[in-house]
Amino acid sequence: MKTANTYPILKESLIFTADVIKYSEILEKENKKPIALKLMQSGININSFLFQAQSAWRDEDLKSKLLKAKISIEEVIYWLKQSQKSNYINVDNNLIEKAEKLAKEINSKLSE
Repeated sequence: MKTANTYPILKESLIFTADVIKYSEILEKENKKPIALKLMQSGININSFLFQAQSAWRDEDLKSKLLKAKISIEEVIYWLKQSQKSNYINVDNNLIEKAEKLAKEINSKLSE
């Protein structure tokens, strides 16, 4: 049985996702619903995949779930940066920095 101790990353991810959801709510109020939905879904997916990785029985399942979490955090970073570049929304750089830190931690877990 192979399980991963992703609890510290999962906890950090939950906090990050709460920030993304708050940000998405602001976007919805500004009538920017498409990007809000993209960010929210990707943020929620991160947590879902990290939770599933934590309870993985096989190495293949663990790596698969961590890879999906990595893809989800990269999607969040992509949409935040694209929106920032296009001046579509005013993105807090702190949110991008948190996302990039979380991405590094997930990559580190993938490398173990």
